[in-house]
Amino acid sequence: MTEPAAVDAASTVPSTDEAHTPRRTERTPADFPVSLRRQGLQRFSVRLVDLSPGGFCTEVDDPPRVGTTLWLTLPGLAPMMARVAWATGFRIGAEFTAPMHPSVLQAVIDRNS
Repeated sequence: MTEPAAVDAASTVPSTDEAHTPRRTERTPADFPVSLRRQGLQRFSVRLVDLSPGGFCTEVDDPPRVGTTLWLTLPGLAPMMARVAWATGFRIGAEFTAPMHPSVLQAVIDRNS
């Protein structure tokens, strides 16, 4: 009788980012300042972790609850409405209510990299 092959536990557990969603669009790593605003509150500065046409990931000191509406202001663009899709520790992911055009995303990345 043969022994079952050992399974590496790390390979069977998705990373934090992979566990959140099946991705609709590819994310682009980002590391530049942007501002966020919650309804009824003042804007505050954060640094992006990544950005895609459908949303973004960032770290915040006081993570909002899933479902919270936010406005993300990217350099040179009008504020974009998004809803928090997930929150883990101090990291949040939010989905834009209207996707960003891929060429606009590329222009933002190019200007800020």
